[in-house]
Amino acid sequence: MVAFDQGRGYWQGMNFLCGFLLLLFSEEDTFWIMVRLLDTVFYPVLGAHGPRAEMQLLSEVLAEKLPRLSDHFAEIGLAPDVFSASWLMCAFTTTLPSETAMRIWDLLVLAQSGLDVTPESPPRDGQPAKRSSTPVTPGLALPSGSMRDPAFMGSDLMLLVALAVLEMHQEELLAQTEPSLLYNKLKQLTGALYNHDVRPPDD
Repeated sequence: MVAFDQGRGYWQGMNFLCGFLLLLFSEEDTFWIMVRLLDTVFYPVLGAHGPRAEMQLLSEVLAEKLPRLSDHFAEIGLAPDVFSASWLMCAFTTTLPSETAMRIWDLLVLAQSGLDVTPESPPRDGQPAKRSSTPVTPGLALPSGSMRDPAFMGSDLMLLVALAVLEMHQEELLAQTEPSLLYNKLKQLTGALYNHDVRPPDD
């Protein structure tokens, strides 16, 4: 990929993105899909200095939105970078079940295309459906000072997914008293984040 575009840098995790696509497409199709995704989705979100900046921002937002969990990480000596690096640099492909990761990728593509990916409320009393300003996970909207240009909406989406995962399992994580136990618990929990109830109906 770098040989194809000499101006494109490489970041750790790109190989996992490519490997994820190879599960679905041929080698040639994967290459050209990867070229397109890098240009339109992953480079705006993860390229250049993106991963490091996103990990730092996640730590800051975690301290604001989930202070108990942030303090617990600090108390037992587990830096969020330990787990957030693979989450963000690999776009959750090594963290979540493939079906769940695919849904996140769908939202990333939609967000980077400029489409509104906020949930739509059902119509009421003959009124048309409306887009909700409330985040999917209540209380986890990013602080206003950290919101970036709309072109980088996918970056905010990645942070919201990470925060939602931590918020869902906050009590279980708070019960872990050793860094290794918490890290292993988090790997166990994220590996099971797949909702069978929302699978599409069989034809």
